[in-house]
Amino acid sequence: MAKRALSLLLALAAVFSLAAPALAEEEAVVEPEEVVEDVAVEPETVADTSGKCGENVTWSFAGDTLTISGTGPMEDYDVSDYDDVPWYPYLDSIKRAVIGNSVTSIGEWAFSSCGSLTSVAIPESVTSIGWGAFEGCTSLTSVTIPESVTTIENCVFSGCTSLTSVTIPGSVTSIGVQAFCYSGLTSVTIPEGVTSIGEEAFAVCTSLTSVTIADTVTSIGMRAFNECMSLTNVTIPASVTSIGAMAFENCISLTSVTLQGGVTSMGEAAFIGAPLTSLTIQEGVTCIGESAFFYCTSLKNVTLPESLASIGRQAFGFCTSLNSVTILNPQCVIAKPEKNDYGETLYTLGDPETTIICGHADSTAEWHARYYHYMFRSIDPGTELAAPTVTISQVADGIKVTWNEIIGAPRYMVYYRENGGSWKQIGTTTETTYIRKASALKNHVRYQFTVRCCDNDKKTMLSPYVGSNTLYYTVNLAVPTVTIGQASDGIKVSWNKITGSPRYMVYYKEGNGGWKKIGTTTATSYTRKAANLKNGVTYQFAVRCCDNDKTTMLSGYKASNSLKYTATLAAPTVKIEKVSTGIKVTWNKVTGAPRYMVYYKEGTGGWKKIGTTTATSYTRAAKYLKNGVTYAFTVRCCANDKKTLLGSYKASNSLKYTK
Repeated sequence: MAKRALSLLLALAAVFSLAAPALAEEEAVVEPEEVVEDVAVEPETVADTSGKCGENVTWSFAGDTLTISGTGPMEDYDVSDYDDVPWYPYLDSIKRAVIGNSVTSIGEWAFSSCGSLTSVAIPESVTSIGWGAFEGCTSLTSVTIPESVTTIENCVFSGCTSLTSVTIPGSVTSIGVQAFCYSGLTSVTIPEGVTSIGEEAFAVCTSLTSVTIADTVTSIGMRAFNECMSLTNVTIPASVTSIGAMAFENCISLTSVTLQGGVTSMGEAAFIGAPLTSLTIQEGVTCIGESAFFYCTSLKNVTLPESLASIGRQAFGFCTSLNSVTILNPQCVIAKPEKNDYGETLYTLGDPETTIICGHADSTAEWHARYYHYMFRSIDPGTELAAPTVTISQVADGIKVTWNEIIGAPRYMVYYRENGGSWKQIGTTTETTYIRKASALKNHVRYQFTVRCCDNDKKTMLSPYVGSNTLYYTVNLAVPTVTIGQASDGIKVSWNKITGSPRYMVYYKEGNGGWKKIGTTTATSYTRKAANLKNGVTYQFAVRCCDNDKTTMLSGYKASNSLKYTATLAAPTVKIEKVSTGIKVTWNKVTGAPRYMVYYKEGTGGWKKIGTTTATSYTRAAKYLKNGVTYAFTVRCCANDKKTLLGSYKASNSLKYTK
């Protein structure tokens, strides 16, 4: 190659020296010929479709099925070096896994991230399933674990988002950390034999609606059911002695919890934020952890058993609906309130303004209530609250019953009787007033009412009673019959005169909305002006007889016919003229028009909106006008919302604008 290059250079030099002697002194530069070296090409690698995955275990892949064969345990794999798994090239192609009847274990992380795997057959020969074995198998929908398996290891089915069903056999004694977290389970049964549920075992199973826990389980790990957002109720069996911190945190559908007795250790915030309406804590539970039921804002009443020895800080803090807490153990240790970084007091047993603490006299419950300004009610035998003092009066819609507040009364039971007959129960309320509606009363009957303090069970009476004054009830005046019709200036409301009625109170409503008061009149008609009406809206009106105080109603009411209001204001007559500053538009005032919408058009173009005004003139400034263009303007009546049009329009004269 070197000799060829040298010969070529000499030949070129000879040619140039003959052809161009004047340039002989210039050196000719010739690029050397590129030398291309031979490159060895490696043959394309073809992934194996079979091989070993254990000392006496082999694998093979065909079609979409991975088959594990042989005897003994599979090899374990490292999650941090997962491409060492021999079937790694086929992860997205494996839809079915078949494990041979003599294989005794499934290796750690063996099938992790097999995103297309939909089914797996695990034989009875398998005694252990390694950590993360099926982690991230997002297409796996169901799995049956054989009776030969005793432990569900950590992360085994974590991230199996399509896994809606799993059968856990009675041979299993423990469920590992994050075993089923982030899976698609909708229900799960923890069978007899399982003694522990690991940390985050079912965390973020957002479709899980029900869980059954066997009475062999003794511990529920931290965050075990955290963020199970569809879980509605749970019963913790008496065998459970330990509930981990935040075990049921952010279970936003959890309305019912039963602790059957046995819990001696409860971690912080175990049920924090759950919308509980029912909480049953049975005899045998000895402690309630810090913030255990913090921010359970739907919880109303709680009874804590005699076995309960301690209540942690803020256990029922910010339970804003909590009416009462009954503490049966006179020596129960109740954590003191404390202040947060913002200076707010964080109470242990609800808010002193709304929560009653019930307990034995001279108990820690009474001491806590007195010291932190709660209402306290003794549950000792023979302790009765005072009888409420009741008064009644006739009002427009019936008989109003009022009574004084009794400190310590969770609720009040209301009774009535007619003409001195026997008392009849109406129902309970937490208020200190009640109105017996006219529809439930009889004309020309003497009524008496009474009220007793009662417990939140709505059955246990906590006070004697004293009857109210007697009231002779007389039915009110007749109800006016109302008709409505559209008038030129709005909607006209008319009704018949009711003998004995000093005044009439007029109401209206729009569509399916509520009744709104307009005011009173002594006449038998009223016109709702167009300015107060909305175009295209359906209206109804009603009228009641009322006293001259304009407050006391003397009759019921019947709604009028319905009427869909359509605005029909006249179209303004519009004129335009050129002025020094542009084009001046003027029009006549239209009665009932709250505002006017102004439009213009150029030549034969379409109408364009300018805006609204309450005046009857408008000047289009010269800077918005084009020289030599013919303009026309028009004006329409519109409502104060600047959108609803209340009439038609007529175009103005045309004007060719010249500057």
